[in-house]
Amino acid sequence: MDEKLSFAGAWLDFVSPALDHYLQSFTRCYNRSARSVRIEPANATSIALARLIENTYGPAVRINDPKTPADCRILVDTDADALSARLHALIDVPCQVIAPITSRYYRHQAIYLLTLPKAGTHLLYELMRSFKIDFGGSAPPTRAGHYHSLVHPHTHTTATRFFEELADYPGGGADHPFFTHPALFIYRNPMDIVVSETFYLTRKEKTPLAHYYATFSDHERCQSLIAADPIIGCIRDRVRAYVAWPRLPNVIPVSFEELIGPQGGGSSEAQQRTIWSLQLKLHVPGSPREYGERVFNTGSWTFAPSTTSRFAT
Repeated sequence: MDEKLSFAGAWLDFVSPALDHYLQSFTRCYNRSARSVRIEPANATSIALARLIENTYGPAVRINDPKTPADCRILVDTDADALSARLHALIDVPCQVIAPITSRYYRHQAIYLLTLPKAGTHLLYELMRSFKIDFGGSAPPTRAGHYHSLVHPHTHTTATRFFEELADYPGGGADHPFFTHPALFIYRNPMDIVVSETFYLTRKEKTPLAHYYATFSDHERCQSLIAADPIIGCIRDRVRAYVAWPRLPNVIPVSFEELIGPQGGGSSEAQQRTIWSLQLKLHVPGSPREYGERVFNTGSWTFAPSTTSRFAT
């Protein structure tokens, strides 16, 4: 199977859990050349839906044929946990998927963003914008269908800082809403972070640190960022302050190198696979190919040309 082409054709839809809504969505899949469908799990709804599709399309569509790869999968689980497990199992199975709207639907829950500086913060913002998820400010309180930061109005909160802040909450912050909502954490090769910092810290209109580094050559600035700079420390410590985030079960790691896509030196296959996995985990409808075409924004506030493996050039 050509995974690049397959992920480009992947598509996810969420509908109200009613037979006519499933059928309407399948019609869109049929118009995208779907000619085989698998309906899961086996229950009264899936049996009735299979009969409805058969009556509508006849022999033009193969239904639950174990010998035929499914172009379309219809999931009729209405239990949010069970549905999420079935969607997660399709991360490496690019196809067209129809599922019911549950409490996990992206419009019904808030999302947190956690970002290393110079590791793709605005790339992740653009992905949220393409998903039509707007910024809801620092949380709590949370707003369904929005993304939030922690502690600060920006998303560069370290794990150490967050847990320090929790000490001032009633009960030590054990009931903080962060722990019951999904969070995305974007990371990047630290060597590329240093290169990005080296150029960013020359821009006095963007950061006051540019005044501090004004007398440094590019080489001196780069070496200072790697070693123990008296103001911002070394790259090892700056990254280490964030490494605990992926250990939390609600945190979804996102690779900058996989999300950036061909416009930033990555690949469309890796980008579409990554976006597809996020759609499945966050219950976001749409096409990973179409989302990928919108995430690379040269108008971003901190955009810098060139992206992956800059340290090697």
